[in-house]
Amino acid sequence: AFWKWGIPGAANYVAMQLPADTISKLGDQAQEQVFDLTEPSTLPLARQKQIIQSYQDVVANGQPAKVLFRAGGAIGTNALAIPNNTIILTDELVNLAKDDHEIIGVLAHEQGHLVERHSLKQALSSLGFSLLFVAVTGDSSSLFTSVPVAIVGASYSRNFESDADQYAMHVLDKNQISSLHLANFLARMEADARAEQKNEQQAASEVDEEGGIGSIFRSHPATQERIAAIRQFNQQQ
Repeated sequence: AFWKWGIPGAANYVAMQLPADTISKLGDQAQEQVFDLTEPSTLPLARQKQIIQSYQDVVANGQPAKVLFRAGGAIGTNALAIPNNTIILTDELVNLAKDDHEIIGVLAHEQGHLVERHSLKQALSSLGFSLLFVAVTGDSSSLFTSVPVAIVGASYSRNFESDADQYAMHVLDKNQISSLHLANFLARMEADARAEQKNEQQAASEVDEEGGIGSIFRSHPATQERIAAIRQFNQQQ
């Protein structure tokens, strides 16, 4: 009961009570770590501006985040929502998309994580008993030694992913964009990951070290359940 409800409850409380400047500093440290794991983007500046403009037009909804691009490096094909109100997209993810609406769907999903502070809550949950000390005393100084690392490596819970999907679906629907774009992208990611799993263990290890296509599933598991939920939402709409 403690691990199932106590820790998540404490994480939610602390995440919502932390001062904005503390959250920003934690996010800045996490962003530095992401930059250490990645390389400068090779996407043309015009292409970056085009995606950012689409994000601002469709997704931002008065709460614009800073959108940054990086070459995947150790994190490969991925998108990350950092608590300092930043979304990081890797070149590999952008290049995998067959339609810009798929990228918008990913950005809307990450916006959902930002709005609900999911990455911060997930990282705080990893602290276990130490989190209770922060919740009781209000002393957040200890968070700077562990939370930024946990933010970068956080694997979202099923509930967090579902909430972010719901946020993205409503954003897309509001802008008359089919949520099937997001479902199609997740399905393609899963198909590529399944194909990788059939490779030899050594080959799979090498791909992972180089930031292969499956790397996104460590933080964004694209399950058939999520894809089915998105398609069901689309049918209902």
